[in-house]
Amino acid sequence: MATECPTTEKEVTEDIKVALMDQPETISEIEKRFRMSVDEVLEENLDFWLRFSTTFQQIQKFETEVQDLQSELLKLEEKKRIEDGSSNAKYSLKSDAKPLYNYLREIHTELTVWLEKSMQLKDEVKGRFSSLCDIQEEITAALKESAEDDEFKFTSYQAAKFQGEVLNMKQENNKVADELQAGLDHITTLQLEIERTLAKLNEEFNLAGSKNRQNIQLPHSVSRSRVPLRSFIFGTKPKKHRPSIFSCMHPALYRRHFRSGHNA
Repeated sequence: MATECPTTEKEVTEDIKVALMDQPETISEIEKRFRMSVDEVLEENLDFWLRFSTTFQQIQKFETEVQDLQSELLKLEEKKRIEDGSSNAKYSLKSDAKPLYNYLREIHTELTVWLEKSMQLKDEVKGRFSSLCDIQEEITAALKESAEDDEFKFTSYQAAKFQGEVLNMKQENNKVADELQAGLDHITTLQLEIERTLAKLNEEFNLAGSKNRQNIQLPHSVSRSRVPLRSFIFGTKPKKHRPSIFSCMHPALYRRHFRSGHNA
């Protein structure tokens, strides 16, 4: 009578592997804690990116508005050059200059608000970098503690995975910081050029009335300048702003962008 062959060791091993694959992956409390910390920063980054992107899109708007005003001011200068100097001509020039002056002041105010908001974003970037450094230190400490207990509840592989995600976020955070600083420098330069132009227009046409009533305080040397208007209006053309590294990225791709950095 034939007997069935006993199950081989290889078959048993394969059965165990299949059984293990069917079991849900066990996540330690340490992993859960770090996953929550990393995901929390990731959510904060997404919210930050939306505000960062909106803020940077305004730079192009400011540049376009200033360039349009620059063209109008050059036309005003040309008109002044060909006028006969009569009182009627002076009144006409002043009437043309006043709306341009007021518009420049409005843009100056908008730039001030932009700079204030961007400085707040800069502080957030610094704070987020510190938070990421803290998480890195916690991961290192947890790995060391796990090894000393000989239980390896938190393995070097798990630690490396989290460290990779955090490192990727730190690198992106640094890129954002560079972009933000470049924007701050650019808008600050643009604002200073507007202040010089306002001072020149006021000197030429007395548009602000008493100097004590001016909202924009300018250096004495600037208000006394006798530089021709053409040279005074953006003598150095503002540098074209380099597009933000996130300007073309859809918000939904942001999370994938950060997570994929370690696996790339």
